[in-house]
Amino acid sequence: MTADAPSIALLPGWPSPAEVVTAGQRVRWYPTRGQRALARRCFDQEKLVYNQALHQLEVAYRAGEKLTINQMSLRWTAFRRSDPDQTLVPICVGQQALRHLQSAYEHFFRRIKLGQKPGYPVPKGKYAPDQCSLTIDPRHATKAAAWERGELVLPGFGKCRLRGLRACGSQPKTVALSRDSLGHYWISFAQERQPTALPAPAAGWNSEVGIDLGIKTFATLSTGEKIESPRHLQGRLKALKRSQRCLDRCQPGSHRYRRRAHRTAQLHRQVANHRTDFLHKTALQLLRSYGAIAVESLHVAGMVKNRKLARHIADLGLGRFVSILQYKASWTGRSLEACGRWDPTSQVCSDCGHRGERLPLAVREWTCPVCSTRHDRDVNAARNVLDFARRNRVHDVEGDTPAVHSQRPVKRQLPVSQPKARTMRAGG
Repeated sequence: MTADAPSIALLPGWPSPAEVVTAGQRVRWYPTRGQRALARRCFDQEKLVYNQALHQLEVAYRAGEKLTINQMSLRWTAFRRSDPDQTLVPICVGQQALRHLQSAYEHFFRRIKLGQKPGYPVPKGKYAPDQCSLTIDPRHATKAAAWERGELVLPGFGKCRLRGLRACGSQPKTVALSRDSLGHYWISFAQERQPTALPAPAAGWNSEVGIDLGIKTFATLSTGEKIESPRHLQGRLKALKRSQRCLDRCQPGSHRYRRRAHRTAQLHRQVANHRTDFLHKTALQLLRSYGAIAVESLHVAGMVKNRKLARHIADLGLGRFVSILQYKASWTGRSLEACGRWDPTSQVCSDCGHRGERLPLAVREWTCPVCSTRHDRDVNAARNVLDFARRNRVHDVEGDTPAVHSQRPVKRQLPVSQPKARTMRAGG
């Protein structure tokens, strides 16, 4: 990170730039025949331990008893010694399954205290994702030496053949194994390493840009530049519908069903890969060009409730794009700010500040009645995003209350009709 980099003003709750960051990697794993057999055993044992521990906790709760994670671990160790088949799997697989269950209960009680919708832990069924976790002892000399050579050695599996491994930074302590719907094996882990440094922005450190995210145009910059929406799902939608109809006509469990399901999963994977590649490249391009970026505080969960636009909004990945901008900006020393969710970016004239009426989505251009300036809807919104972000920055520094435009408008209360009484039928 250069010494002349400006101070960073990130969104509330986002991490500040640091010399050492925690970054995650997800690399493709090409296991041997023996490693594939052991991985399947690990996946089955992880589900078995999780489900058995969940059942025992529920039984103990009904009986008025209390089981701790240490007691569950002792029960698992005794059961593992009594069954010779369980000893073929590394013991850390079952221990990690118990930790995952403990974490699930902690999140459940945390959401209850916060008044959120609680999600009680549920058993993992047959079609649950195949995944498990392994722990690596950092004191093991052989594994540490292999990591220094750019290799990864896992307990019970030995040396793993990987593609795209960046063996930089410290050796990971916990590794997650997974298998997707295509039958591909993946290894994921988090490690501490030095952030990737970028050169000074092309427009200088003091350069600022506002971004208005949309559907037809993915991103409109305050400079007037527009990034068109790639619409990855729309390009594969016809092939996906055809493949899904063929899958519905196949007999479940047959060879044709498995082959068609594999083809459908391939199409979905292509769409996801193209979308991820586009989001990362677009975010990196913006960070290379500007020193400060202003975005909108979008409520994507509420936006996708629109039945007519839900598929197009989900295809864009707007929330993920802002998250990518978040961590890349914190790593590279850029400034990322946001305007309020309720700021009228599309109603205010960016030249004179006059606020007009709410415009429908069909109106793409409008003329200000005060200064007679002809505005492009998206470009004007991008300029207002940058302006509102500057105002919020000044209010945060001075300690004043935010602008009135940032407050949520009062909604008109509609009469709520009482639902009709429903009778419970036999069988639920």
